[in-house]
Amino acid sequence: MLAALAAGACVAQPEGVDHLADAPARLTEASAGGNDAEWVRSRIGRPHRLRDVVRATLPATPPGRLVFTVDVPPGGRLHVSTGIPRPHRRAPAVEFVVKVRREGRETTLASRLVDPAHRPEDGAWSPWQVDLSDHAGRGVEIVLETRAL
Repeated sequence: MLAALAAGACVAQPEGVDHLADAPARLTEASAGGNDAEWVRSRIGRPHRLRDVVRATLPATPPGRLVFTVDVPPGGRLHVSTGIPRPHRRAPAVEFVVKVRREGRETTLASRLVDPAHRPEDGAWSPWQVDLSDHAGRGVEIVLETRAL
């Protein structure tokens, strides 16, 4: 199964910073669907189409865990889109989780269940934003996880 996270950015309104281009350099830990960090790095930015909308993606096949070290500006927000490509839409639902790790401690900021087999609207990209303003600063670790349910 492939679950995809369309890359967004940590942003302070109104301008954003697109971290997808430098994602391989900022990636500090990675696994997706049993594959290692080098496999994940080699697939960052690949395009995936959901309902005629193409986005550059991060590989997030469950179980997946991607950790990026970024600088979060005051008022920062993470913009992502979640989705499951058509060939995998009859597979189990996937939970997408966004966490922040500071000083070894992880805090869950948001999660979303994507289940196109039971909710047709989940067959398209689902954009969402995660408030990072409480975690502004340099060297913040953003943890993106996926779990098949």
